[in-house]
Amino acid sequence: MELLRAEMQIISLGGDGNILFAGGSITTSFPDTQMIYANPGTGWYLVDQQIGGENFFNPRFGYSAIFSPASGIIYSSTWGIFKWEGKQWSKVIQSERGLPGIGGSNENNIFVVGGGPTIWHWNGHDWQKITAVTKKLAQDVVLTGVWTDGTEAFSVGTDGSRGYVLHGK
Repeated sequence: MELLRAEMQIISLGGDGNILFAGGSITTSFPDTQMIYANPGTGWYLVDQQIGGENFFNPRFGYSAIFSPASGIIYSSTWGIFKWEGKQWSKVIQSERGLPGIGGSNENNIFVVGGGPTIWHWNGHDWQKITAVTKKLAQDVVLTGVWTDGTEAFSVGTDGSRGYVLHGK
């Protein structure tokens, strides 16, 4: 096992059998510096970094959640949803809300969740915003995690004082 020693708070880890990504930020001052590292099996290297204040609503990559539904396909999220395209990230969805959770069961069933509350779903053809459940929740609820087995999905979140668990099929 190789150690990644970075001057940042690492908050996400994910990848496929070929490459591993670690995302995080340095938050000792404002604006923070966001970074993403990669390890293709030969050692860790810095992929990219951005200043949070300059890129708050227009980031180049996500660093708070990383998910790989299949070999060669990697998604990340923060203020949007991003897809790894072999050597760089491309923006899939721009979001006005933070998106700290991502998960799925395969490359045609991916969920991304966040503040507002917000749920995005990839069905293999397009990204759809799910509002049937989220419109029943207060706007201060932030969904932070998501899990699915392909048949049903769960998401967890908080409004700062209470916890929520959403369940859908």
